[in-house]
Formats: sequence, C-alpha cells, structure tokens
Amino acid sequence: MQKNASQTGRENKNSLVPLYQQLQNVRMVHRYLEYQVSITLLFFIPGVIHALFVVHNHLADKRTDQIVDAIKEKENS
Repeated sequence: MQKNASQTGRENKNSLVPLYQQLQNVRMVHRYLEYQVSITLLFFIPGVIHALFVVHNHLADKRTDQIVDAIKEKENS
C-alpha cells in the first residue's frame, strides 16, 4: 500500500516553500528601501546645509550692496 502526500507530510513542506520565498522577497524589499532612505538622507542633509549657506551669503551680499549704495549716496550729496 502506497501513502499519499497528505499522509507522508510532504504537503506541509511544499506549502512552506512559497511562504519562505515571500519572506525572502519582503526582506529584499526592506533592505532595498533601507538603502534608498539612507542614500537619500546621506545626500539630502548636506544639500540642505549647503542651501542655507547659499541663501545666507546671498542675503549678506544684498546687505553689503545696500550699505555701499548708501555710502555712495552720502558721498555724492
């Protein structure tokens, strides 16, 4: 007499393979997302700091130009 798959327990092992593969896929996606977020933060934070310096320098140049213009007006009058 030959046993069928449900009697030997093979059915349980075969049903775990797709579950394991799905878990592996989830882990791969999770690692990929962690990588993407870390790369984004790695370049975003210095970019924000650089932008703040650029804006600060631009505003300082505008203030300097206003002072120079005021001095020139005072000398001309």
